[in-house]
Amino acid sequence: MVYSFSLSTRFTGEDVEGVREEELPIPKTFLALYAETKAYAKVKILAACAKTKHDIDNNKTMKIAVAPHQVYGPHDLLFFPNLL
Repeated sequence: MVYSFSLSTRFTGEDVEGVREEELPIPKTFLALYAETKAYAKVKILAACAKTKHDIDNNKTMKIAVAPHQVYGPHDLLFFPNLL
């Protein structure tokens, strides 16, 4: 399973420099409901999936969570036109 989440799941409104995403805690207060639901979904999905080779051998789902900076495509009106 590949779960795509948002970097907004760790954003508190303050500057973040020199810290990796996985080093940041989940905020106590979110700036948007979208970020809050994505953050809690990530926690639940990663907890429910395979953690060891034994889990994988017993047909539990392997997982990874990724947070792409930006997804580009034909309906993107912000970044895609500038790339062209």
